[in-house]
Amino acid sequence: MSGEHIQVEQLSSGLRAAFITMPHFRTTSARLTINSGSLHEAQETAGAAHFLEHITFQGTEDLPTWQEVDRYLEEKLVSANVFTNQTDIKYVVNGYDLESAGYFITQAALFPTLTPEALEKERKPIVNELLEYASSPYYLANIEHARTLGGVRYARPMVAQ
Repeated sequence: MSGEHIQVEQLSSGLRAAFITMPHFRTTSARLTINSGSLHEAQETAGAAHFLEHITFQGTEDLPTWQEVDRYLEEKLVSANVFTNQTDIKYVVNGYDLESAGYFITQAALFPTLTPEALEKERKPIVNELLEYASSPYYLANIEHARTLGGVRYARPMVAQ
């Protein structure tokens, strides 16, 4: 892909952020990967990465409420998502200018407000999601498959049993 502009920054915390501008699409994508997922969690903190995924858009230092987060995303034509797995947490923000995407990914990943209200608001959706996993006929088969291929640490469920 010729013409793309990739800017990688190493933050003082050790996090690396990549900002990719693709003029042929007239879009920008900011991505931040934190190399810590459920594999790195102790048994007593199992599920922390997944929980952070859920509360990402509940508020930030500069955008303290979910309404302000939504308003910013809508006004700046930015889309955002967070993904977690066993080895990392990925923040993905797409938009039409690098400044808006970079600002939002920084706010979401590094400055979440984590208010008691936001934490409580996400409790039920997380529990429901985990219940869906547990009621799936494939849930235990997937865990056993992961154990076979990756070892027990990779195959831990996302919450303590």
